[in-house]
Amino acid sequence: MRVTETMRFDAVSTQLGRLSEKYMGAAQQASTGQRINAPSDDPVAAAEAARIRANLSTTDAFRGAITLVRGDAETAESSLDAAGQVLQRALELAMTGANGSTGPDEQKALATEANQLVVQMVEIGNTKGAQGYLFGGTSLDSPAFDADGNFVGNDVDHIVQIGPGQPTAVNVSGARAFTAEGGRDVIQDLKSLATALANGDSDAVRTSLDDLQNSHEQVVRERSRAGLVLNRLDLSDSLLAQGQTDLQSRSSAITSADTNEVYSKLTQLQGSIQQAVSVGKQLLDTSTIQRF
Repeated sequence: MRVTETMRFDAVSTQLGRLSEKYMGAAQQASTGQRINAPSDDPVAAAEAARIRANLSTTDAFRGAITLVRGDAETAESSLDAAGQVLQRALELAMTGANGSTGPDEQKALATEANQLVVQMVEIGNTKGAQGYLFGGTSLDSPAFDADGNFVGNDVDHIVQIGPGQPTAVNVSGARAFTAEGGRDVIQDLKSLATALANGDSDAVRTSLDDLQNSHEQVVRERSRAGLVLNRLDLSDSLLAQGQTDLQSRSSAITSADTNEVYSKLTQLQGSIQQAVSVGKQLLDTSTIQRF
């Protein structure tokens, strides 16, 4: 079959179109810095990049959950620290009131302060965090203690998914911190002190010393458990952060374009396009001359 000038020109035009398409693709890579701008660029790599994005999204959700519950755990830990200070002050009042030399007016003042400590402890027990009341177990929407200092929450763990493994208990137990569930009814011990001081009953005040000391140790123990919750959350977040960094590195390795390679390719394609245009121009000139 005879190859005509028209056929040669069509071949050059086709080649020019392909080169232009490749040039546009390379130019897009250069402008975006991404080797894959559409699934068709590399279907296998695009599918892997999609999986990585899904894993990154899941990791972000886990870390967001950790941030939320960690703030509550920190608040719970600081609240138990405040509760310990209240009990420490109650012990000081008890030691002063146990001294038989205190007069009626001083005893009355001690009783007034002890009653204020009861109110403070109830307020601490009803501390709220980002998700609700901290010490009521899963009863996040209701105060853990009523106005009389009675515990009305529960001791059910608040479970949150903070990683790809099993869900984790992230709350601090108000029942174990403040009620007989942990050994002592902390608020009742404070009330007993206030009553003993109000009645000027030095023997009852002395008896309350051991109870208040046990209450203090109980609160300190639960505060230590709050520290363990924080440590567990920090460890989980650290592992997730490392995994996130690894996923981002994999994604970059798969999708990012090699700048030097892309610009080298652009230069080569530009030269090929110029050569194709030159050949096409020569064919047009030849065809024109032959017609005349």
